[in-house]
Amino acid sequence: MKLPNLYFFAAIALSAFFLGSCGKSGGEFAGYEYMPDMGHSIAYEANVNTYYRFNTHSSEEEYQEFAKPRKPVAGTVPFNATATTPGGASEFTFPVYAFDNTEAGRNEAMKAITENPLKAKNEEDLKKILAKGEELYVVYCASCHGEKGDGNGQLWNSGDGPYPNAPANYMTDDLKNATDGRYYHAIMHGKGVMLSHADKLSHDERWMVIHYIRSLQAEKYDLPTANGQNKVATPEAEETEAEAAATEEENK
Repeated sequence: MKLPNLYFFAAIALSAFFLGSCGKSGGEFAGYEYMPDMGHSIAYEANVNTYYRFNTHSSEEEYQEFAKPRKPVAGTVPFNATATTPGGASEFTFPVYAFDNTEAGRNEAMKAITENPLKAKNEEDLKKILAKGEELYVVYCASCHGEKGDGNGQLWNSGDGPYPNAPANYMTDDLKNATDGRYYHAIMHGKGVMLSHADKLSHDERWMVIHYIRSLQAEKYDLPTANGQNKVATPEAEETEAEAAATEEENK
């Protein structure tokens, strides 16, 4: 075969190939395109119509149905709003955390969050909350703050450990008398070389850890409560406290 004829047939073959690559995809055939993934998303893109007929196995109408906005999943907390969520031990309404990672935000949190909102339904529930709080504390806190909350965990070890600075000692008067907002803010944003644990602990779990820290303080100082916050308040306890306060007011 002469060389010009070879070029002629090669040109016809290439033309047929390129024209065939323009065919519409369907079934198991995705069509032909050089590296289509580089320019077209195969996956459904939320809130964006990126339908492309050469690498999509559904109709444009079906694609738009999957890609359009959907209702949020159950339990989603709207931004700058309040929401009721089922907790591990209770159900309560809580605000979106709106305090900045600044000293001013920390001071605002300490003033605004004065007590733990997680309340047990009964004594059995209380035991579960403290048990879970202890479990989480051992995993996320004890290595620095110590099993007893005295700031002498393995990473500090009286200054002989690898930790560069002494962790917070929960047994000091300063932290014993601090509001729960100080603890919660540290968990959310971190403090000093301690990083944020907001992505490691859920809303309920953070408060369980704080309850457990308060119980360590109460045990250390042989107190019924530490700043009135270490025990999980049950409805029965709140009713008893209210009755006692009313009686005291009458006796004045």
